[in-house]
Amino acid sequence: MYNDLRHFLKVLTGQGEIVQVSRQVSIVQEIGDICRRVSDMEGPALLFTNLAGYPGWSLCANAVGTLRRTALAIESTVEAMVAEYARRIEGGKLLPSVTVPAHAAPCKEVILRDVDLTKLPIPTWHLKDGGPYISFGVQISKDPDSGVPNASIVRQMVLGPKRLGILLLPGKHTMIHFEKQRQRGRDLELAAAIGVEPTVTAAALHSGSLDEDEFAVCGALRGQPLEMVRCETIDVEVPAHAELVIEGRLLHNETAAEGPFGEFTGYYTKRTDTNPAMEVTCITHRRNPIFQGTYEGKPPNEDNIFHILPYSASVYAEASRLCPNLVSFAFDPYGSGFIYAVAAIDKLYPGHAHHAMHAVWATQSGKYIKVLIVVDKDINIFDHRAVTWAIATRFQPGRDLVLDPRGIGSQLDPAAWPKSGIGGSMGIDATQKWEQEGGPPKGSEQELISHAASPFWREIERLGLGSYLGVDLSRWQGRRVGM
Repeated sequence: MYNDLRHFLKVLTGQGEIVQVSRQVSIVQEIGDICRRVSDMEGPALLFTNLAGYPGWSLCANAVGTLRRTALAIESTVEAMVAEYARRIEGGKLLPSVTVPAHAAPCKEVILRDVDLTKLPIPTWHLKDGGPYISFGVQISKDPDSGVPNASIVRQMVLGPKRLGILLLPGKHTMIHFEKQRQRGRDLELAAAIGVEPTVTAAALHSGSLDEDEFAVCGALRGQPLEMVRCETIDVEVPAHAELVIEGRLLHNETAAEGPFGEFTGYYTKRTDTNPAMEVTCITHRRNPIFQGTYEGKPPNEDNIFHILPYSASVYAEASRLCPNLVSFAFDPYGSGFIYAVAAIDKLYPGHAHHAMHAVWATQSGKYIKVLIVVDKDINIFDHRAVTWAIATRFQPGRDLVLDPRGIGSQLDPAAWPKSGIGGSMGIDATQKWEQEGGPPKGSEQELISHAASPFWREIERLGLGSYLGVDLSRWQGRRVGM
């Protein structure tokens, strides 16, 4: 597994998955514009090495911005990555982190107690953003009661040399930690670790219980404990190999204006005035540091794509305990994160697809899914062509549509109004129907076309089409439509 972000970028370099940009670029809108173009073409990871006004710094974006690179993050394949993630953390087989001394932590090669956030290359990603935004930092706090650490990824806006804003959402663990402290008249100590290896980011997106240690989840994903180090000014531990760490406190008695910001749905979210301000107390970083950010916006983009790994694995693991023969599950990277998903089952009984829907909706992350499609196990849920074909040929609206107009909704869903937390959900049963479910009686089903019995097909499978035809088809190899 990867030692740090630099190790991962080196692997991407070896596989031709990253482009180093030496042309001078501005962190104000230009990097955002470039990332938008690269996201639209589902292009390479980007390492900007010439940032106007920030000598010595580099900036990495889109590192896990395709499904292939997301799978590489846990050394797996696209088709297997969700089940592999779930397998590694199955049954609570977690590996707690280990603490190393400060001299063994690369993130402390440079320590700045006279802090100035404006000296960090934090981008302004969109034209109408309220300011520069940390978009891919891992925010770390501890439960004031249990001491269990929490890792999350939330946006933070630069308000001044020593001040950050933060977006806290109801029910999220960082918000719960803050509310516990606020009610006691205390600040919440918090650190933002930026530029970490991808399993740390995945664990920060993991959907678990309040008492689950995400860094132990990270250890399970890595197959070895993550090295952590104590912060300089607060009682919080951070990944020792992070590129940059920002330490501080969320103030219990001071709110700050935060936003607007161009979010993962493709829409700007409005300014908020109810979230706490963060007072920054120390900044530490590596020599020749790499700032890591992610472009938020309409899919496809890195955030929407990478989220599907930890979110999907969490839902798959939980829902599998509630519904038998759930073969696979994944959020759709083009469906704005948590809004649209596909599941596949090996049908055991009439109504099995509906059972699967309700099992998914009953999970921590699955409850926000607005559109859920269930298909048979012969459909690759990562292939839009196959899923579309299943809906077109196995679904009837009057028979196979499930609607819940008063379900849980997300305040970040641009279609939701008012922003009450109430939305709705729709399930599409695109499985082949048994007779008890309104399908044709046995013997009356239409037969699927298959080439498997043809000797020509078997020879094409053995040799590959190019060799069979005696022509060069390399230009078309690996080309696919959809996910």
